[in-house]
Amino acid sequence: MIIFILFVITTSTFLLTWYTHSHSQSHSHSHSRPPLPPGPKPLPYVGSFITMLQNKPVFRWVCKMMDEMDTNILCIRLGNTHVIVVSDPKIACQFLKDKDEIFSSRPDCMSSYLTSDGYTTTVLVPSSDHWKKMRKILSVEVLSSTRHKTIVQQYSSNVTRKIIFGSRYFGKGSVDGGPGEEEIEHVDSLLIILSYVYSFCVTDYFPFLRWITDFDEHEKIMRNAIRTARKHQDRLIDERIQQWKDEWAMAEMMNQPRILDRAIHELDSVIGKDRLVQESDLANLNYIKACVKEGFRLHPVAPFNLPHMAMVSTSVAGYFIPKGSHVLLSRVGLGRNPE
Repeated sequence: MIIFILFVITTSTFLLTWYTHSHSQSHSHSHSRPPLPPGPKPLPYVGSFITMLQNKPVFRWVCKMMDEMDTNILCIRLGNTHVIVVSDPKIACQFLKDKDEIFSSRPDCMSSYLTSDGYTTTVLVPSSDHWKKMRKILSVEVLSSTRHKTIVQQYSSNVTRKIIFGSRYFGKGSVDGGPGEEEIEHVDSLLIILSYVYSFCVTDYFPFLRWITDFDEHEKIMRNAIRTARKHQDRLIDERIQQWKDEWAMAEMMNQPRILDRAIHELDSVIGKDRLVQESDLANLNYIKACVKEGFRLHPVAPFNLPHMAMVSTSVAGYFIPKGSHVLLSRVGLGRNPE
């Protein structure tokens, strides 16, 4: 009981100090800086967390707010962190091109830490000397276009044959020819990881809680899913994801028979009916490439791009972006934006 009382007192003191500091800072700079982007009015200490937890899935709640406020840039405060959501291509370019040095880092999140084995990869890692070293190695030794030209050609042919001539599963398939238990377990674990990585987790915005409680069992779910996925992991993962994407694109084309007929006509005229599509044919398949891009536009893999983090305070599109803000680019919003 005494430990609990001490914890409550310590936490209350920390929150009061934080609120007083942030409140005084906001008043001292309010007359010399641009306003924050529009967004829901935050509560003291917790920001918009309670509202967010009551409105799931979160990305639909975010899109709804942007529509209601008629804005292409939104600011949601979660704890002491400002989350900036962008759905306008021009504003997105300011973040990723004009001020890419400021927003090149990633936020420190529990899910990304687990997925990247303690930030030993490059994509999910906050900016650091290790990240710069890994990026240099990747660009020089791994991502060489000439080195992988032959591999890409072979891989694309293999994927095409799998899609057309059959399927392959982890372990043994079921009696009726469908996926077996191992395949179902693997796919389910991947979908859980995709759903939880960089999702809105309470302990990411209140870091002191990370060592006290596993809110919503977020960490437990991630650890179990990663363990299961790695148990079954092999080179088929990218192939299977691509097949799912192809199904969405084909579903959209089935709803537009004229587009489907034109795509088939282009394949017949460029490729013929006696051979498979090769990578060298892509330059002549402009309509097919447009259909694929349209499928990605309408049905993105995830609602948001991987988040970026502001390393210093700055202003974008006439709005103030505080240091430490998390910037999310809405794939749904960008893909359906008329501009």
